[in-house]
Amino acid sequence: MSSARARRVVLGITDIFFVGRVEACAAASGIPEPVLAQAGDSLSRLCALHQPCVLVLDLQDPALDPLGETTRIKSGPLKDVVEIIGFLPHVRMDLREAAVKAGVDKVWTRSAFTRLLPEVLAGVTSGTDS
Repeated sequence: MSSARARRVVLGITDIFFVGRVEACAAASGIPEPVLAQAGDSLSRLCALHQPCVLVLDLQDPALDPLGETTRIKSGPLKDVVEIIGFLPHVRMDLREAAVKAGVDKVWTRSAFTRLLPEVLAGVTSGTDS
């Protein structure tokens, strides 16, 4: 895996306050600039264009169609290339089940995601799995 690709991250998050936290953590981890999705963007197209190793996805963001986009990514040529890490509120067990079924690789509560994010991004920086 090339070092440029090993460091590429796409953020499927439109909550501006949470994006700021994730971007600050990415910068502290040495990830140059994560690719930030905008409302209505096709995450599968962003992933095809930028070839990230990780897609961080807010599973409750209706502006990005997280489950539909996960299904598209996991049924295409990037299925074994892009790791999808999704987060959701702890009370949404229905969404957790749907995310796993759609192909999200790791599903965490929002609080666990916030706690584990530095470790995840450190793995991206070094090119290893976390």
